[in-house]
This record gives sequence, C-alpha cells and structure tokens, in this order.
Amino acid sequence: MLSWQRLVRDSDGERGLWEAATWCDGLTTPRSTELRPEAVPRFSLAMWREALVAVSDRRRKLLSQTAVVQAAVDITTGRILLYLPEESLGDGAAESASSGLLDKNNCPPWDTWVTVEESEDLGGAGHTSFYLASWIPARWIDAVDSGILANGAKCIEWAGTSKRGAELPQRWRAG
Repeated sequence: MLSWQRLVRDSDGERGLWEAATWCDGLTTPRSTELRPEAVPRFSLAMWREALVAVSDRRRKLLSQTAVVQAAVDITTGRILLYLPEESLGDGAAESASSGLLDKNNCPPWDTWVTVEESEDLGGAGHTSFYLASWIPARWIDAVDSGILANGAKCIEWAGTSKRGAELPQRWRAG
C-alpha cells in the first residue's frame, strides 16, 4: 500500500495533504458548503486545476483562522484515492454504493482534494491524462471501498493498489 510519505515529495503536496486531513478531521459529513467549488469540472485539466486552487485557498484561509495544531492530525490513518475524471461514466453506481460519499460522476468530496496531476503514463499511446488525488479519512474508507467495487468504469482507485500496474506513475505505486 502507498504510504502518505510517498505523496509529499514537495512542500505543496505536503501542505495540501495536511490541510485536507485537518479539514476532514472535524467533518461529520462530506462536501462542506464552505469549500463548495463554483462547479465541479468534468474533463478539463485546466478547470480541475482552477477548482482545486479555489478549494485549497478557501480551506487554507479557514484553517488559518482556527487554532489548529499540525501534529494533532494523524494523516497515516487515511488513504490516498485517485480519481480519473476522463474515464468516468457518470452512472451514479458508486454514489449509491458509497451512500453519497462519491458523487454521481464518482468524484470524491472536495473537502478531501489534495492535488491534480498530469500523467502521460495513464493516457497511453501518447495521450496525456490526469488524475485527482484525495485523502480519505479512515472513517470513510469502507464507504469508498463499496463505491470502488460498484464502479464499472474503474475511474476510482486506491493509490498503490491500482490494477493498472505500470500505467500509474512511479510516485503512486506501492513499495
């Protein structure tokens, strides 16, 4: 299984992971209204990056207004989920199976978003694709597991346990 340490290769990744974990630590339900993006993009990498920046900036600002201690949140209890928007069927199967934790397009809650990354490894045949990495708290892992099992498109996967094998970038592979 991929350890969270493999995600934090740069300070932005570490900060995003810690902020998502800290924000989710106090949530009882996903998709907080405070972080709701203007729109959840479907297929555009540029729109995904824009939405992630907006969510991250709002989350950072709200966290800075509270007395949060970084060491108080154990990010190793959660897991990293990869979502490939271009491969989603939008059939709602994962939404139903996960009791609404994943949305009808299989997207994880914006509260959990960490980074959007481009990858030639995922697209194959010279096609560049991208994925959204999210940090899923331990209390939501079973629901996400149910969503992954119900998802026919296989556009949501735990990092490090991907059935795509060599298609995943090295930084997300187990080991």
